[in-house]
Amino acid sequence: MAVGVEEIRNQVEYYGEQVLELLDASNDDHQALVVKGLHLYRQGMVYALDITSNHVETMVQDVTPFEVVLDLLFPVLNECTCPVDGICRHEMAVFFSLYSKVHSVEQWLENWRNAKALKLVQGLKRGSDLLKDSKPELSGYEKWLSFYQSAYASLDSRNPYLLEMHTQNAYRNLLRKGPVEREWKPLYQLFTAYFSYKELNRIVLELEEERDFDKTHMLSIFQYFLDEAEEAVNRLTVTTMPFAFDDYIAFLRENLPELIEDIPAFRYETIELYRVIWTQLFKNTAWRKSELARLQELTLTTFEEDIATAHLSLLLREDEAALEILEELEVDALPYLPYWLKWLGSHGQMRRYKQLLQFAVDWIPEFLEGLERDFHRVSFTRFFLDSIDQGFLEKEDSSFMENLYIKLLPYSYHYYREFLSVKKQYKKLLELEVMIGNGIDDLDKGDVKTINAEAPHLLLPFYHTAVSRFLEERNRDSYKKAVKHLKKLRTIYRKEKKLPQWEHFFQNLLDQTKRLRAFHEECRKGKLIDGY
Repeated sequence: MAVGVEEIRNQVEYYGEQVLELLDASNDDHQALVVKGLHLYRQGMVYALDITSNHVETMVQDVTPFEVVLDLLFPVLNECTCPVDGICRHEMAVFFSLYSKVHSVEQWLENWRNAKALKLVQGLKRGSDLLKDSKPELSGYEKWLSFYQSAYASLDSRNPYLLEMHTQNAYRNLLRKGPVEREWKPLYQLFTAYFSYKELNRIVLELEEERDFDKTHMLSIFQYFLDEAEEAVNRLTVTTMPFAFDDYIAFLRENLPELIEDIPAFRYETIELYRVIWTQLFKNTAWRKSELARLQELTLTTFEEDIATAHLSLLLREDEAALEILEELEVDALPYLPYWLKWLGSHGQMRRYKQLLQFAVDWIPEFLEGLERDFHRVSFTRFFLDSIDQGFLEKEDSSFMENLYIKLLPYSYHYYREFLSVKKQYKKLLELEVMIGNGIDDLDKGDVKTINAEAPHLLLPFYHTAVSRFLEERNRDSYKKAVKHLKKLRTIYRKEKKLPQWEHFFQNLLDQTKRLRAFHEECRKGKLIDGY
């Protein structure tokens, strides 16, 4: 729904503040960007402005026209059809056009230039200050840590609903400060994602203590940092790491226990980050034994540390010890099993895989019962089944997989239906459809066609039920549908060489419905009665 500029004045002002932070007036490229955008705006090249609550869609005429969408809350989500990555001159032109309707563009430019001067003044120091600041310059991972601490110490958390955007901007700015050498980029990304995750966890917990803060909308940014860290780990492990990384890896290994000692804002993602690093990056057996020993020496452990102990035990092939821990955790451990199942399956450890899977199967009914909504039950069932090697298990132990599908019903309906269809167990397939409450018109058309060709008699009850249901509705359209299904019934009876049964059934039906003249008329139109 289109709105006026005055209605989004606050969003426009906020967007202007974000651009002030994103563009550095001392940077030649940023200066050129602002000048080119200003030039397009002053030439009147912005047209067809369409403003909604948080977005602006418009066109900018450059050498060719470009479509631009500004996201007033999350500038990093801006879109332009030009090939430039990041803020482009067309986005700046649209911003100036929009900003001019609520404030002075010249004033914004003055503020932007003053921000440069302020930074220069802040950078000047007296000789006495220089003597005081005689600390050696930081290097290595210590320098990186100083970047992170500085970035998140100054993070604007006044508006919790903008915190995600501020965090994402801070992360992107931190990535720009990384090493230029290609081999160092994944390590820097891992450090940046990992420490950003930890810093954001601290900020969210502080906000929860200080005010009524709903953290659920922050989940996506935690998942984003997890994905970024996993991507970096994957890139790091493609080739042998240089010796220059040793100090960084050693520091990360020493710091990682803090991740599961702290209270997690989001437990699952925190444990996932710990497991990803230990599984894919820290593969040294001595390191894993040392971490397991450290965990086992703890007198009081958090849930996260218990899962970590089970994880290290599995990595070291101490499955019985891992299962003992999982038995103690009972149903609470279930969401964390798919990760291990995927890992074991990918390494062909099928005996260990089935042992762990059996543990999961035993706890699934209780876990599903504990979920509040069917939506969550369906989501977990999909998550769980998609994490296991169904194809292998169906081939190696068909009965095991069938029992698993049955145990997960009705939430595993689509998986079990596909299983029975592939196995050509049509009787069970149709029994499943009855249990779910599906009629003949709800069945998969491919299944109906196949069953009609291979075991048509199994469809008879479905068509009989459908005919009865349509007749009960007592209207012309329903009678037409009833006749359509009656004709299919007659075809099946003929195919099964049971025409006498059909004739007996149909004559009784006509006798029972003799007052339904419209139905009889549809039967004549469908040439069902003429056959007598």
